[in-house]
Amino acid sequence: MFKTTPTSTTTLNFNLFKFQSIIVKKQVKKVVISYFLNLGFLRLRVAQKEAKKHREIIKLLFVKNIGVV
Repeated sequence: MFKTTPTSTTTLNFNLFKFQSIIVKKQVKKVVISYFLNLGFLRLRVAQKEAKKHREIIKLLFVKNIGVV
């Protein structure tokens, strides 16, 4: 018989959560940048700079809409 440690499952859950949050961040980044491109910031650089300013607000809206917390 082998002994299971309680830390192994919590570590696994934490890693899974970290992985999910990375995916969400990437999705948010794409959405934020495309949002500003749609607003009429034609150059990607400018859209990225604007997105950086407003990222937190849009992240909250985006995460609230898709229900990933």
